[in-house]
Amino acid sequence: MSNPLQGVLQLTVVVALLMLFIGVLRIIFAFRLPSGGLRLVLILSGIISLALGAMILTSFPFSAVVVLGILLAIELISNGISLIVLGLAARDRTS
Repeated sequence: MSNPLQGVLQLTVVVALLMLFIGVLRIIFAFRLPSGGLRLVLILSGIISLALGAMILTSFPFSAVVVLGILLAIELISNGISLIVLGLAARDRTS
């Protein structure tokens, strides 16, 4: 690859599209669950993913380098929290 900036721009678009896709899937999955705290956490996590994906696409070429690091970190933290809550809910159901 002769142009690293082009690679960063393409990676930014891929990350933004993945965040949008994952956000939609989380929200769909949340509405398939019975009502409760777990549903709220998944909906909140999906909304965060959608918002982050939209933020990346709206400020796309100008902040591509910075956006990848900061917003991807926020996405990973949100994903981790929702997985911890999901695991705790699954453990409580089996006990």
